[in-house]
Amino acid sequence: MEIRANSVLIPPQTTTYYCSIIELPSELKQTKHHAIKYEAVITPGNEQFVHHFEVFHCQTPTKPFAGDCSTAKPTEAKSCSKVLAAWSMGANPVVFPPQAGMPLGGPGFIPFLMVEIHYNNPALLSGYTDSSGLRITFTKNLRPFDAGIMELGLIYSDANSVPPMQKAWPLTGYCPSECTEKAK
Repeated sequence: MEIRANSVLIPPQTTTYYCSIIELPSELKQTKHHAIKYEAVITPGNEQFVHHFEVFHCQTPTKPFAGDCSTAKPTEAKSCSKVLAAWSMGANPVVFPPQAGMPLGGPGFIPFLMVEIHYNNPALLSGYTDSSGLRITFTKNLRPFDAGIMELGLIYSDANSVPPMQKAWPLTGYCPSECTEKAK
């Protein structure tokens, strides 16, 4: 399955966030599957523009949408906030270990996903069309464990980035008990 931009004309502005909301195919709506791999699909020639993207699971039903992430999104899309996958320039495909997969679909799973693509165009170039996105490989043969993503912190900070080739990188944070009591 692929979640991609649909021939988006990259505007001549420094930063653009494009969103695409899709409804899962009926096969995934009916039966729980495991995502076992995800990888970027970048339109050839647009590597300079596609900075990063994230795929979110929508927590309430919404409707398909494609357009600017700011004011044009449907109101219901505010619930599309649970990260399922993320990619940034230079990243390799993510392959889950044989014991685990990211749960996707099935009864009770709200069947909408949103990809948010960040285009970086500091030279303000024009005339580029993009259909980049994420390819997700999934299986109906469930693995023993469900994988998940835990997000920590309030905002992104370069101070949280692990420098290349580090064997260890200490990072300290504080999470009050009120926070951990809400974990599922």
